[in-house]
Amino acid sequence: MQSVARQQTHQNAGRYAVFFVCAVLACVWQAQAQPVSRFALSADLAMPASASVVRMSVPTEVLAGMHSLQGDDLRLVNGVDAMLPFAITAELGAVQAPAPTQVLRGYRIEAPAALAQQTPSLRIIENDGRRLVELGASESAQPQQRLRGLLFDTRAVDKPVQSIEIRGELPRNELLQVTLMGSRDLKDWYPVAQPQPLFQFDDEGPGNSRIRLNASLSLKGQYLRLSWADSVQFPEVDLALEFEAETAAREPDYWPLGQAVKQGDTFAEWLLPAGYAVQGLRLQSRTANSLLPVRILTRERDEQPWRMVGNTVVYSLPAQADEANGAAQPQSNAALAVAHALSRQLRIEVDQGFSLAHNPIEAGLEYTPMQVVFVASGPGPFRLLAGADAVPPMRLPLTTVMPGYQPGMEHRLPEAQVLAVSQVVQPEAPSAGFVSRWLNQKLLLWGILILAVCVLAAIALSVLRTSQAERESGKPRS
Repeated sequence: MQSVARQQTHQNAGRYAVFFVCAVLACVWQAQAQPVSRFALSADLAMPASASVVRMSVPTEVLAGMHSLQGDDLRLVNGVDAMLPFAITAELGAVQAPAPTQVLRGYRIEAPAALAQQTPSLRIIENDGRRLVELGASESAQPQQRLRGLLFDTRAVDKPVQSIEIRGELPRNELLQVTLMGSRDLKDWYPVAQPQPLFQFDDEGPGNSRIRLNASLSLKGQYLRLSWADSVQFPEVDLALEFEAETAAREPDYWPLGQAVKQGDTFAEWLLPAGYAVQGLRLQSRTANSLLPVRILTRERDEQPWRMVGNTVVYSLPAQADEANGAAQPQSNAALAVAHALSRQLRIEVDQGFSLAHNPIEAGLEYTPMQVVFVASGPGPFRLLAGADAVPPMRLPLTTVMPGYQPGMEHRLPEAQVLAVSQVVQPEAPSAGFVSRWLNQKLLLWGILILAVCVLAAIALSVLRTSQAERESGKPRS
């Protein structure tokens, strides 16, 4: 019986040890669950009204403050600090320009009014004592011309048309059913779009002046005819063709590095922001009429040797008149593309025979612009967070955030504005010494795991020793 009691005691101790280890591991796991306080940067968002899926441009200050090459430490949270699903748009370096349009003036298509031909007239003619009574059509009752449609010459339109808008004063509070047809020879016609109603209810009421197309429309070498029912009094209108929006290259975001931390006659050193991938390094001379050949070096820490990543010429030369417009264009060097080669420390050295003493230079980083699309779920206010170490990425594919995604849809989303970016007060670090150097979350987690293994091994060894002692003494095990 004592043996059974000892085994039961060992089993209970094992269970308590397992529960204790699991509880501590859960606490450590929660400590690593990305609380808001782990992120160094925070910015409130001004949200558009009644928006569920929103786009937003990430400020340059946030790009410079991220700790990951790919922006893995970017987060969006709501008013209860819940992480929101978001995606980074595919066209990071592009901006959507307004869709170009072309307005066409229509040619009148007229036909006689139907009722004018049925109006009789009575005429009496007297000549040489003779009187003649004639029943027929009078001059005022001759057939009158009435607007039956409008013809638009679209033969020179060489871009695909995305939508068509009717521009003109429509009658108020009426449903005007119109038909749009196309033709190459003005003989054979085909429907361009299904018959659709146009309307305008009062000045501030709902209205529709756009003809919806099922697909992009090619009109080169063709005509368009806008027509309506005979009973409708339709005004003369213009046709506005809207083409696909153009995507133009967007200027990179620029982040100046400020004053150099170390500077001599032949070199200057800066500390770079940690993390996000740099697109280019911009070096500018602050002295007019100057030219300096320089070498670019970088390293991660002070104890490492400098590593050369490129060389260029920094210059600021007199302006020259542009023959095209006559304007004077100053000459300066372009930014140097550096891909992802820069580490935390940057050093600029001038070639032998040149000096920075009277020719100081400014340094700055260029970042690829970033736009995100996120789902604004939960209560506000909504915030943008960035600047945390060792956090996994949370971005999703754009097709997940926007079901039924089609290229360009993200540019039509309402846009949230980023307010001032602020630094988050980080928790106080432990005091210097052994604890601050070794007692971090990773070592604590490994220590708990090792301790748990040792405790379980000790319990198992104790049970084995007890069983062996019982067998040697000849006592039964139960």
